[in-house]
Amino acid sequence: MGVLHVPETMRGKLRSVPVFAGVGGGRFQEHALPDNPLSAIGEWILAAGAAGRPEPHAMSLCTVDVSGVPSSRVLIVKDIDDDRLFFATPPDSRKGLDIAANPHVAAHFHWPVTGRQVRIVGTAAGQGRTASETDFAERGRGSRLAAHLHRPGPPRTGRRRRTSSNGSTRSTRARSRAPRPGPSTPSPPPRWSSGRRASTGSITG
Repeated sequence: MGVLHVPETMRGKLRSVPVFAGVGGGRFQEHALPDNPLSAIGEWILAAGAAGRPEPHAMSLCTVDVSGVPSSRVLIVKDIDDDRLFFATPPDSRKGLDIAANPHVAAHFHWPVTGRQVRIVGTAAGQGRTASETDFAERGRGSRLAAHLHRPGPPRTGRRRRTSSNGSTRSTRARSRAPRPGPSTPSPPPRWSSGRRASTGSITG
């Protein structure tokens, strides 16, 4: 009798991936949260970084466009205060345009190394030019250059277009390495803007 060979499906492969392996941090206790949950998020970010989580301050930001179509992307949190999370975006980027049409957003952090995640729902608004210039000056050289090279437009499709764009970026970046005279404080692009994400108190751990 022959042996029936059953091909392994993606479902089976995914089910075989271990979850919650080596998770630490203990069980989540809602009553242990401080009066301001955002202060706990800052502590969790630092704890995840200390536990070895790369880029623990990275979060998924979800927006909805004028047609009701959702989208998400991962970006870095710049700051946290008593009732807001801060991030940066050009106003003519997809997320910037989404926020202009519909300021309601959701943010999600996930720290597998400490067994924690949190979702925050709120509204986003601009900070103004002064705050944007401060954020831009604190960025690394590569990030500032990328901001100047940013060109708004529809999502790119196709490997050739992406490769061409990346090649142009590398070429421009290489030329920019030569020292040039100029002000000691770098200036952001005219339309560069930092965003402000104000929480509405809807925080789920």
